[in-house]
Amino acid sequence: MMATRNRENVDRNIIAAKRMRDGGDKLVEIGRKLGKHHSTVIYYLQRYGELYAFNKQFRDKVNENNRAI
Repeated sequence: MMATRNRENVDRNIIAAKRMRDGGDKLVEIGRKLGKHHSTVIYYLQRYGELYAFNKQFRDKVNENNRAI
C-alpha cells in the first residue's frame, strides 16, 4: 500500500485540486479523480491559500508546476 499522507503526495493533491477547481470541476468530481472525499477537497483548497502565502517550498512547487505546463 502506498503511503498517501506524506508531504509530497499531499502537496501534489492540493496543487491538483486547485488546478481542477480553477478549471471548473465540481468538488465531487475532483474528489473522485483524486480518490478522496469531497470534504477533503474543500480542506485542500483552504490549505492551498495558506501554504502558498506562508510556505516558500510549497510556493516553489506550485511555480515549478506552472512552468511545466
